[in-house]
Amino acid sequence: MPRPLARCGPRVAAELLLALALASPALAQAPPEDAAAAEEPFYVDDPFTGARPWHLGVHAGVSHFGPGLAAGARVGIPLVDNGFISTLNNAVFLSVGADLYYTRYRTGAGQDDAGLGVGVPLTVHWEFYFPRRWSAYAELGLNVFLSPSLLRDGEGIEAGGWIAAAAGAVWRFADRAALELRLGNPYSAVGLRFDL
Repeated sequence: MPRPLARCGPRVAAELLLALALASPALAQAPPEDAAAAEEPFYVDDPFTGARPWHLGVHAGVSHFGPGLAAGARVGIPLVDNGFISTLNNAVFLSVGADLYYTRYRTGAGQDDAGLGVGVPLTVHWEFYFPRRWSAYAELGLNVFLSPSLLRDGEGIEAGGWIAAAAGAVWRFADRAALELRLGNPYSAVGLRFDL
């Protein structure tokens, strides 16, 4: 019966690490041609051919307006399948969504309060694809904001909108699903993205 790894001595552990180190170049080699042909290329210097899928993403994070919390959903609609740079693997999407914010705001009486606001982002999303299922993006656009004071008190819109800008990274952990990290304005978030 094999010994549990936790009970192996330092020599066995060293041998396992050495075997892994020696095997890693073989593990990193390209897959057979038929498997490689079935997968979408994720190399930045290998231009994409074909049609990009639509994306549906859900996210939650920290709002910078307030500060507070934000959660929502986005749909990415492909505009340019191989992006603005024809020699690279990149794509341009129109990103449309809806976000809920729990944030601080100033009431008509001049007092601070907290409540639920709604944001509607509309951005251009430019994404670059790299090896090992990673991609990075930047986006720029507008975010219309309905403040908590409008929704709760009907006192008018405190912040009608602002420039939305973000940079992010995407890790595809499955063929049609990915983990997404977004850092930007009006919020930074972690989410899941699904290809439709």
